[in-house]
Amino acid sequence: MLQRGSMRAGLIITAWLSLAVAGAAMAWATQGPPQPDAEPAAAQQAAPPPAPEPSVSQPRGAADPGLTHRDFEQLEKVTGLQIKVLETQIDSMGDRLSDSNDRLLVLIALATVAAGFTGYLSARREARDAAEKWINDEGGKVLGSLKEEAEKKIKGIIDQSKRDFKELVEHANRQKERLDHILERVNLQVAEPGKPEITPIEMEEVNLAAREAKSKPTGEKTSQDWIAQGLSAYFAENYEDAAIAFENASRSSDVSTLNMAKALVTKGAALGKAGKPDDVIAAFDEVARRFGDSDETALLEWVAHALNGKAFVRLTLAKKARKSGENAEEVKALLSQALNDAEAALEITPDKPMFLGNKGYALFLLARKEDAEPLLRRALELGGKEQRDLELEDAAIHPLPEDEAFKELISRLWLEVSAKGDNDST
Repeated sequence: MLQRGSMRAGLIITAWLSLAVAGAAMAWATQGPPQPDAEPAAAQQAAPPPAPEPSVSQPRGAADPGLTHRDFEQLEKVTGLQIKVLETQIDSMGDRLSDSNDRLLVLIALATVAAGFTGYLSARREARDAAEKWINDEGGKVLGSLKEEAEKKIKGIIDQSKRDFKELVEHANRQKERLDHILERVNLQVAEPGKPEITPIEMEEVNLAAREAKSKPTGEKTSQDWIAQGLSAYFAENYEDAAIAFENASRSSDVSTLNMAKALVTKGAALGKAGKPDDVIAAFDEVARRFGDSDETALLEWVAHALNGKAFVRLTLAKKARKSGENAEEVKALLSQALNDAEAALEITPDKPMFLGNKGYALFLLARKEDAEPLLRRALELGGKEQRDLELEDAAIHPLPEDEAFKELISRLWLEVSAKGDNDST
């Protein structure tokens, strides 16, 4: 009886351990390694479901990426511990099991458990090998397809971005050219009164450019931004603000030599409107000093505008001085300087009506009427009615007694020029 009881106990213990170890293996296969707070294997179900067969079409390794080579090593460690526990239990039973048949049964149970683990590990390796084979065989095709599709999309985005950028650049260039054209006309109108005025639409474009420029930080403004602000302020009769803007334009890092000269000339015009004749002369002197030796025709034209501007300012200062009863020599000196400035301007641009008119007016005030008359006639021939009106307006500035005689001369010359023009047309 004792022998049979020992045998039965050994078989029960062996079977329990076999099931426990098998259960642990199945739990590992389906849920991962046991957690620290997990219940002992003995407390789980007596007969856990068998592990599913791995599929080659969908490798288990691919569906369960968490089971890596490291997991296999951990599983082997746990299995080894379980086997050691089993061996300890067997050794403790050795004294009670005298029948070799009992030991044989235990060994059979151990062999069964070991075979189960061997089969499980073998299946896992086959699954891993199958996953690796699928990646090697099919992965390249999938990645190639994804890469080709991504490259097409990226290329499409880049091409569209290039087109959008090109359109923006072209639009910006068109706007710049348009604004440059308007600014050129406005500059000429400021420097040379009598030129056709810009239209309301063009003036609104200047004002729009000025508003956009004002919204920029000072350090980001271009010379064109400052010019737009200056012109907008000039036509709004904010002459001091205009002068500051033109000065900033002339000192901008991106300003061209030509635009620098234009900005300084227009600054002089704004200062003249603000009643600062000395500052006007200083601005014009800077243009003549910096660019007077240039061989660029366009630049020299603005030097000529600066020289003629100085002539006009000195004419008005001379008239003001004579009207206030100041020293006659001082008045004569101002008129002589005005004459020199006008002659210097005509050396650059010989047939400019306004330049001819200022030289003729200086000669007339210097009591050289005979020298003045041919110059004034030529100015009226070239400048027409606009030049006649400008001459009459100049005579109204700080009017002197001799200005009445000057206006009579202009009226007579205009009649002669007009009559000649009518005869030439017939």
